[in-house]
Amino acid sequence: MTMMPLLLALGVAAGPAHAKKKKSGGDIRLKYSTDLVDVTIDKTAYDGEELEDQEQRVTTLSLLDQGNRFEATYMLGNSMEVGGIVGMSQSRGTIGDNEAPTQRHAQVLLTGAYNLGVGNGTRVFFQPILGLDQTSTEDETEEKLRYVVVGADVGLRLKLNKKTTFDVAAEALRGAGKATVDGESDDKLTITQTQAGLRLGLSVRL
Repeated sequence: MTMMPLLLALGVAAGPAHAKKKKSGGDIRLKYSTDLVDVTIDKTAYDGEELEDQEQRVTTLSLLDQGNRFEATYMLGNSMEVGGIVGMSQSRGTIGDNEAPTQRHAQVLLTGAYNLGVGNGTRVFFQPILGLDQTSTEDETEEKLRYVVVGADVGLRLKLNKKTTFDVAAEALRGAGKATVDGESDDKLTITQTQAGLRLGLSVRL
């Protein structure tokens, strides 16, 4: 949660500092966003046939507490930008006198955006997303779930000051992946994950 106030402080400082800046492009956009609504559906298939009893569906409502994501993009003029999304987390602990399984999550995604001004400091943006998402759990064995993720956001950037916007976007992502146990996997087993929802974010151009 420290990222949001940090970006807000940068936005307040960057607005006046860039008020007389004439150049187009060359800026870096930093963005922090979270889910407002998220629907995730996980499906498992074996040898091409879906296992209906393995389907999971989770709907989450949150406010600045779910699906946290940090982005950095390079501005190519006022309309185009390219960059990436990175994230990593690890949790470990104990259960009684025993160690709890260590869980790690890593995400490396390529992204960009096309921005179109619609007046009054508001811009529509389209943002493609492509990359890898991996979750691993280590106990007596090491289990990994790795997805190739593809999707996009479509939303609005609402101007707060010269360099800061409040972003609202609809998002759809789809991942296809494999599960491995101690480095071994069953090629007939495939797992797909579909996510859709709304995201809120704060972005600053530096």
